[in-house]
Amino acid sequence: MKMKLFSTLILGLCLFFGTTVVTFADSNEAVLAKQAEIDKYIFEDHAEELEARGISVTHTAPSDTTVEIGILPYNQENIDYFIELFGEETITLVDGQMAVTFVGEGEPLPVSAGGEETTEEKSNPLTNPLYLLTALIILAGAAFGVRKLVKK
Repeated sequence: MKMKLFSTLILGLCLFFGTTVVTFADSNEAVLAKQAEIDKYIFEDHAEELEARGISVTHTAPSDTTVEIGILPYNQENIDYFIELFGEETITLVDGQMAVTFVGEGEPLPVSAGGEETTEEKSNPLTNPLYLLTALIILAGAAFGVRKLVKK
Protein backbone atom coordinates (compact mmCIF):
# COMPACT_ATOMS: atom_id res chain seq x y z
CA MET A 1 0.00 0.00 0.00
CA LYS A 2 2.79 2.41 0.93
CA MET A 3 4.64 1.59 -2.28
CA LYS A 4 1.58 2.29 -4.43
CA LEU A 5 1.01 5.63 -2.66
CA PHE A 6 4.69 6.55 -3.01
CA SER A 7 4.73 5.59 -6.71
CA THR A 8 1.63 7.69 -7.33
CA LEU A 9 3.23 10.63 -5.54
CA ILE A 10 6.44 10.30 -7.58
CA LEU A 11 4.49 10.04 -10.84
CA GLY A 12 2.40 13.08 -9.90
CA LEU A 13 5.48 15.14 -9.10
CA CYS A 14 7.12 14.09 -12.37
CA LEU A 15 4.04 15.14 -14.32
CA PHE A 16 3.86 18.42 -12.40
CA PHE A 17 7.48 19.36 -13.03
CA GLY A 18 7.35 18.05 -16.59
CA THR A 19 4.49 20.37 -17.47
CA THR A 20 5.80 23.39 -15.58
CA VAL A 21 7.01 26.06 -17.98
CA VAL A 22 8.18 29.61 -17.61
CA THR A 23 5.48 32.05 -18.62
CA PHE A 24 5.91 35.67 -19.50
CA ALA A 25 3.35 38.27 -18.49
CA ASP A 26 1.57 39.87 -21.40
CA SER A 27 2.11 43.57 -21.60
CA ASN A 28 -0.96 45.60 -22.27
CA GLU A 29 -1.55 47.13 -25.66
CA ALA A 30 -0.94 50.71 -24.50
CA VAL A 31 2.59 49.87 -23.30
CA LEU A 32 3.35 48.03 -26.55
CA ALA A 33 2.09 50.99 -28.57
CA LYS A 34 4.24 53.35 -26.49
CA GLN A 35 7.26 51.09 -27.04
CA ALA A 36 6.70 51.17 -30.80
CA GLU A 37 6.51 54.98 -30.65
CA ILE A 38 9.70 55.19 -28.58
CA ASP A 39 11.53 52.72 -30.87
CA LYS A 40 10.60 54.76 -33.94
CA TYR A 41 11.78 57.97 -32.28
CA ILE A 42 15.07 56.50 -30.97
CA PHE A 43 16.13 54.11 -33.72
CA GLU A 44 14.69 55.76 -36.83
CA ASP A 45 13.68 59.41 -36.58
CA HIS A 46 16.33 60.76 -34.18
CA ALA A 47 19.14 58.20 -34.27
CA GLU A 48 21.65 60.74 -35.59
CA GLU A 49 20.68 63.31 -32.94
CA LEU A 50 21.24 60.75 -30.15
CA GLU A 51 24.57 59.74 -31.69
CA ALA A 52 25.64 63.40 -31.82
CA ARG A 53 24.77 63.73 -28.11
CA GLY A 54 26.91 60.63 -27.40
CA ILE A 55 23.93 58.57 -26.20
CA SER A 56 23.60 54.88 -27.03
CA VAL A 57 20.29 53.11 -26.45
CA THR A 58 20.96 49.43 -25.84
CA HIS A 59 17.38 48.22 -25.65
CA THR A 60 13.74 49.01 -25.08
CA ALA A 61 11.43 46.51 -23.37
CA PRO A 62 7.83 46.64 -22.20
CA SER A 63 7.04 46.07 -18.53
CA ASP A 64 3.66 46.08 -16.81
CA THR A 65 3.09 49.84 -16.97
CA THR A 66 6.19 51.44 -18.50
CA VAL A 67 8.74 50.96 -21.26
CA GLU A 68 12.24 50.18 -20.02
CA ILE A 69 15.02 51.97 -21.90
CA GLY A 70 18.68 51.02 -21.47
CA ILE A 71 21.03 53.96 -22.06
CA LEU A 72 24.78 54.51 -22.15
CA PRO A 73 26.21 56.54 -20.57
CA TYR A 74 23.77 56.35 -17.70
CA ASN A 75 24.08 59.80 -16.14
CA GLN A 76 21.71 62.48 -14.87
CA GLU A 77 21.94 64.59 -18.02
CA ASN A 78 20.81 61.70 -20.23
CA ILE A 79 18.13 60.65 -17.73
CA ASP A 80 16.69 64.17 -17.74
CA TYR A 81 16.78 64.25 -21.55
CA PHE A 82 14.69 61.09 -21.91
CA ILE A 83 12.28 62.07 -19.15
CA GLU A 84 11.71 65.39 -20.91
CA LEU A 85 11.07 63.55 -24.20
CA PHE A 86 8.76 60.76 -23.03
CA GLY A 87 7.59 61.66 -19.53
CA GLU A 88 8.49 60.11 -16.20
CA GLU A 89 5.27 58.07 -15.98
CA THR A 90 5.77 56.17 -19.23
CA ILE A 91 9.44 55.09 -19.10
CA THR A 92 11.90 53.43 -16.78
CA LEU A 93 15.54 54.22 -17.50
CA VAL A 94 18.24 51.68 -16.70
CA ASP A 95 21.99 51.43 -17.16
CA GLY A 96 22.36 49.81 -20.58
CA GLN A 97 24.65 46.85 -21.15
CA MET A 98 26.24 46.44 -24.56
CA ALA A 99 25.87 43.01 -26.11
CA VAL A 100 28.97 40.82 -26.27
CA THR A 101 29.66 39.29 -29.67
CA PHE A 102 30.82 35.69 -29.71
CA VAL A 103 33.47 34.70 -32.23
CA GLY A 104 34.99 31.39 -33.18
CA GLU A 105 33.92 28.44 -31.09
CA GLY A 106 31.82 30.21 -28.47
CA GLU A 107 34.61 32.50 -27.34
CA PRO A 108 33.44 35.99 -26.32
CA LEU A 109 35.35 39.02 -27.44
CA PRO A 110 37.72 40.01 -24.63
CA VAL A 111 36.70 43.68 -24.53
CA SER A 112 33.22 45.15 -24.15
CA ALA A 113 32.06 48.46 -25.61
CA GLY A 114 33.02 50.18 -22.35
CA GLY A 115 36.66 49.10 -22.73
CA GLU A 116 36.56 46.74 -19.77
CA GLU A 117 37.62 43.13 -20.12
CA THR A 118 34.71 40.71 -19.84
CA THR A 119 34.39 37.05 -19.02
CA GLU A 120 31.03 35.59 -19.96
CA GLU A 121 29.87 32.41 -18.28
CA LYS A 122 27.87 29.90 -20.25
CA SER A 123 24.52 28.97 -18.79
CA ASN A 124 24.40 25.37 -17.60
CA PRO A 125 20.93 23.83 -17.23
CA LEU A 126 22.27 21.44 -14.59
CA THR A 127 22.69 24.37 -12.20
CA ASN A 128 18.97 25.13 -12.33
CA PRO A 129 17.36 23.79 -9.11
CA LEU A 130 14.14 22.86 -10.93
CA TYR A 131 16.04 20.56 -13.31
CA LEU A 132 17.96 19.00 -10.45
CA LEU A 133 14.80 18.39 -8.44
CA THR A 134 13.05 16.84 -11.43
CA ALA A 135 16.02 14.58 -12.12
CA LEU A 136 16.13 13.45 -8.47
CA ILE A 137 12.41 12.66 -8.48
CA ILE A 138 12.70 10.65 -11.68
CA LEU A 139 15.73 8.75 -10.37
CA ALA A 140 13.99 8.01 -7.07
CA GLY A 141 10.92 6.77 -8.91
CA ALA A 142 13.04 4.59 -11.18
CA ALA A 143 14.95 3.17 -8.20
CA PHE A 144 11.74 2.22 -6.40
CA GLY A 145 10.28 0.79 -9.60
CA VAL A 146 13.33 -1.40 -10.17
CA ARG A 147 13.27 -2.43 -6.52
CA LYS A 148 9.64 -3.45 -6.84
CA LEU A 149 10.36 -5.46 -10.00
CA VAL A 150 13.29 -7.26 -8.37
CA LYS A 151 11.12 -8.30 -5.37
CA LYS A 152 8.58 -10.01 -7.68
